[in-house]
Amino acid sequence: MRKILIALSSVLLVTASCTKDFEKVNTNPLFPDEHQRTLDGLASVGIFPSFIAGIIPTGTAKAGTEAQNNYQVTSCMTGDIWSGYVGVGTQWDGGISTPNFYIKEGRRSGVFKTMLESTMLSFLQIKAANHDVKLENGVQVFHKKGITDQATFSVAQIIKVMGMHRLTDLFGPAPYSRIGGGNLIAPYDSQESIYRSMLAELQEAVETLNRYKLDGGDKILGDSDPLYQGDTEKWMKLGNSLMLRLAMRVRYADAALCQSYVTKATTNPGGLITELGDIAKLQTNGRFIFKNSYWILRTYNEANMGASIYSLMKGYNDARIDKYFTKRTINGNNDYFAVRMGSREPKAKYTDYSEVNITEATPTYWFKASEVQFLLAEAALYGLISSDTAKNYYQNGIALSFKENGLEAGTYATTPGVPVRYVDPARSDYNVEPVSTINKRWDSETTTEAHLEQIITQKYIANFPLGLESYAEWRRTGYPRMMPPVTNMTNVGATNISNDGKSGGVRRMPFSIEEYTLNRNNMSEAVNLLGGNDNAATDVWWDKKSK
Repeated sequence: MRKILIALSSVLLVTASCTKDFEKVNTNPLFPDEHQRTLDGLASVGIFPSFIAGIIPTGTAKAGTEAQNNYQVTSCMTGDIWSGYVGVGTQWDGGISTPNFYIKEGRRSGVFKTMLESTMLSFLQIKAANHDVKLENGVQVFHKKGITDQATFSVAQIIKVMGMHRLTDLFGPAPYSRIGGGNLIAPYDSQESIYRSMLAELQEAVETLNRYKLDGGDKILGDSDPLYQGDTEKWMKLGNSLMLRLAMRVRYADAALCQSYVTKATTNPGGLITELGDIAKLQTNGRFIFKNSYWILRTYNEANMGASIYSLMKGYNDARIDKYFTKRTINGNNDYFAVRMGSREPKAKYTDYSEVNITEATPTYWFKASEVQFLLAEAALYGLISSDTAKNYYQNGIALSFKENGLEAGTYATTPGVPVRYVDPARSDYNVEPVSTINKRWDSETTTEAHLEQIITQKYIANFPLGLESYAEWRRTGYPRMMPPVTNMTNVGATNISNDGKSGGVRRMPFSIEEYTLNRNNMSEAVNLLGGNDNAATDVWWDKKSK
């Protein structure tokens, strides 16, 4: 059973620590001692660096490749592939793997455990350290402490939501509200219930951080914040921006819930992530050393350019392509060469194809300023806000994305451009026509649906390499249209991607056999909450649009 085990390395991953005090090391964090309860918000701050680094697995100064391998399992082999960002030969798992919709049991259990444990273990420690925890009638009851503890816990809530929405977006129902007591084996909540809880928690977190700031708390977490260096207002911006992301995610499933939290996110104190300095990202600074997890995939030759993003960026003559991928030379032609999803060629074939242009020093992004503009563009397109036009937000998002990559957009947004066909220089039978004809110039399209495709397509380009986010948006909206895999060898019921590139494919990750074994008393209800079979063809709750 997955118990909450307190290891010093997981608590203080990148900060110095003292290990001489045996009693201190072996204190149960779910029941802090009296001294810890007097530290006024500081008892848990040492946990935050490892907590933050684990949400999107990011390497640290600590030796080894555990974080990079966790990233490969949770992100590269799922959302990065299924979003069309990355293409690889199916050398994984003996040549049959996630690029052709075959998902081994070890992959399913690895994704689930890594995401759940990396988020909830640290969160529960922080929750206990920042509350007065009492046993009342045999049940743990968490009583609020002072405003510093409340604000510290609010930051942990935002981080938890960032991690858990990635898990529920992959699987659907998940353990959430009833996790506790030192045990991650718990009953499942429906995805609708999880989303309602996450949105409410974000609202509570922002309100608490605002009270803390008004009370003079401009800084939070001391020196233990690798994301925002303790800037309280930037945590509020992230909370509001994440709220906006999740609110738009449920637009087709619950219009009223969407509208309610879009309004809150856009009017709450603190504002949204709108400038480069607000971006949530992990990068090496004077205190912390971080290593982007993609670098090791490049050394494995397992992170090539995907065919879907190739079709878009080449067709749009997009200067960001040089920031995202490497140029290579094949048959004397120096250009960008992508790998189509589900290719079954030997791994050696792709040695000379374009790779993801990421080094150890590249930041690991959580939330970009450009994404907010595209979220606002969709909200304006459907009348959820009236602060500006969808066109202006769309063009602002493009301009910000170019700036995020050290470029200027110039006339990109006002110049026509459409996707191009994919060409494999070694296998002409892998060539495929573009699945989209969407023009990047706003005025070249006239319908609301076409404008939505423009918005999501540009958000997709801007959000690279956040594959899980773009994979969720493709399932929600049908955009950007995905090129189908060369082969579909599914063992989990995934259908072929439709000819128009908008539907089919892997709609969700099935629950693991290990979870059926370890959590057998709760799995029948978990499947009932799905509203369908536990396979890759069943839609998650928010995936309601007819495509």
